[in-house]
Formats: sequence, structure tokens, C-alpha cells
Amino acid sequence: MALVELEKRGLIQWLVSQNVDGLHARSGFPLNRFAELHGNVFAIHCQSCKYRKIQDHPVELIGQKPIGKICGQTNSRGSVCRRQLVDSVLDWEHDLPEPFFSDSWAQSEAADLSIVLGSSLQIQPANTLPTLSKNMVIINLSNTKMDRKANLIIKSKCDFAVELLMKKLDIEIPECSTPLIVEKSCLELIPLPIKEEKPKIARRKRKAQPKSDQDPDYTYHSVPKLLKDEITEKNL
Repeated sequence: MALVELEKRGLIQWLVSQNVDGLHARSGFPLNRFAELHGNVFAIHCQSCKYRKIQDHPVELIGQKPIGKICGQTNSRGSVCRRQLVDSVLDWEHDLPEPFFSDSWAQSEAADLSIVLGSSLQIQPANTLPTLSKNMVIINLSNTKMDRKANLIIKSKCDFAVELLMKKLDIEIPECSTPLIVEKSCLELIPLPIKEEKPKIARRKRKAQPKSDQDPDYTYHSVPKLLKDEITEKNL
């Protein structure tokens, strides 16, 4: 919510997100002011006419697969788009979506400052975007791939650092009026391979049987240990 307030005051010009949880959109951040480079589990879109919609519930697919619904949007010529709607979450082989990536590149080049919040900056080419700005600040508890290019590195939790920033700017963080919690686990939506378990064989333990009265501790279970000790003594 701090980012929403900073954008309202003109202090944030553009927001780039690599998360797919859709929290920025649900928080009220303007959709035309940020790019979800890796997709949104709540968003569906048409790859033909570029229609895009954010739903109240997560899509049950990932990897830009058809969701079983026709686009149905009408263009300026009155034609109805009959292409299948797909989910918006990228898989590893997909290119970053346009125009989101191009817009993010242009905004990054024009920015006086890029602030990286919590990203490890490992995924290319998204990790190059903050380095295009005149200055770059990284807020992260861990080291990142781009630390050497940063003007300032703050080793802190993002929430704590942003709260201090808002206090310094004397800006109050607004309360969130939109539910941001996904009520159903994403793991329930993604079919996972069933792991075949090997049958467990129950073995009955043999009772200890003394070798002789002189050696009452000699048992069946102690044979491997005795053999090991014997081999060790021979090797010596």
C-alpha cells in the first residue's frame, strides 16, 4: 500500500513486478503504470487481439495454455475474435510479454532512480532493467547479482525499509480495503505427479540368542559388527 500512495503523489512513475500473485493489481496500483513481466495467476488474455482481464479467482493453469473460453471481443470493424483465452503466467521458454517489457525498458532508461525491493536479480533479462537508470538502490537481506552496479545497498527486510522511508517522507501508509489473501492454495490447482511408493516389508525381529554361557551378549544382530571388527583387525 505504500507503493500505491507513492504513485498517487507522483513519486513512482513505473513499477516492474516479477511476482505472479497479482497483489499489486489487487492493492489498487494503476494497471497502466506497472508491468507484471512474469504474469499474473488471476489474469487471462487473448494472444490475438490483446484483450486482458483480471479475475477474482486464480486460473487453474500456467504456461499460457488455453483455459477453454473464447475471447469474444469485438474489434473496430465489428468482427468478433474467436481465439482461445489463455492464462498469463510464463513458463521458462517464453519471452517476456510485450509491450510490458519494452515499456519497462524505456521507463528504466528515463528514470532518475530505480529501487529494487527483495529481488535477487538473477532472472534475465528482467534483472538488467534497474541497471539502466541513473541510480540504483537495492534493498535485500541477501547479496544479488547486481550489487556491484548499485549506488546504495540496504541490508534489510523490505517492509521495514519502506516503513522507515515513509516516515522520513512524512507520508502515512493507507489501509488496504481489498482482500489480498488467496483463499485456496495454488498447490491444489496444479496437478502434481503421483509418487509411487515401494511397499514396506515388515520383518520380525529375532530374539537375542546367547552363543554360550560365557558370552551372553553374542546375538544374531551383533554378527555384522563382529565381522566388521574382525576385518578391521586383519587390515591392521
